[in-house]
Amino acid sequence: LLPMSVVDVYRTAGRLAADHVSASSIPIPPEETTRLTNIATTAITGRWDADAARQLGRIAVEALEQVGFGAARLTLHAYPGGGVTDAEHVDGILVDADSSSTDIDAEAQAVSHGIPRVLSDPSVALVDGEISPPEVGAPATVSVSDPDELDRVYDYERQQSDSLVEPVLAAEADVVICQQAIDDEIRTALTRHGVSPVERTRRDEFNAIARATGAEAVTKPSDLRPEVLGKAGEFCRRSVGSTSVLTITGLPHETHASVVLRGGTEHVAEETRRIVDD
Repeated sequence: LLPMSVVDVYRTAGRLAADHVSASSIPIPPEETTRLTNIATTAITGRWDADAARQLGRIAVEALEQVGFGAARLTLHAYPGGGVTDAEHVDGILVDADSSSTDIDAEAQAVSHGIPRVLSDPSVALVDGEISPPEVGAPATVSVSDPDELDRVYDYERQQSDSLVEPVLAAEADVVICQQAIDDEIRTALTRHGVSPVERTRRDEFNAIARATGAEAVTKPSDLRPEVLGKAGEFCRRSVGSTSVLTITGLPHETHASVVLRGGTEHVAEETRRIVDD
């Protein structure tokens, strides 16, 4: 019985402590930024030096203020290759392009085709599916006997790709965000026409972008129309350390904030994210 008695006493003490804290607490209005920053700094004091703790506390409060203290619209990101003081607050949605969206090849294509890293006032299209030519139902082979037949095969493939690219261009989208994969040739064609493609976007990011930009997600490119596109103030491709990221800011329909945390190693960066999350 002794172990259970000890457990019961700890539980009773915990309830009494929680009741006491609730009775002694006072509300702090959101506009009292200095006091809120002091609280945030106190919560992480002892993990870093005073200056670093103060900076992280300030960034956390700034980000929460941006979203009206709605923590569900605040995202924390951690990347290796920097120090604690390199942390920053992004007033918008940040997408990790290396792990969840476009890859290095897409970035290189965008640069080679002259798409600027920063797009101002872009129109945003959302495709909740895969952008690729239809698959043949069964394994098939194509036999050709002369160059003309081979040209016809290539023409057919181009027509299939064009049928997916043309609706995007007709809708005048500047950015296409796809929840699944985009075929390599189609991605190249979009980039060649000045459209920034973003693929394999995480579901939570995809939904957040839809709410924040006002874009209506469609299941296939042929459903795109100018009226279903969303808007943003700015779309930017940049790097955080060795990681490619995309930022979407100036969101007209729902505010979002992202906090970028850094650490000398991946482990330190992730530990920093957990502490700031607490």
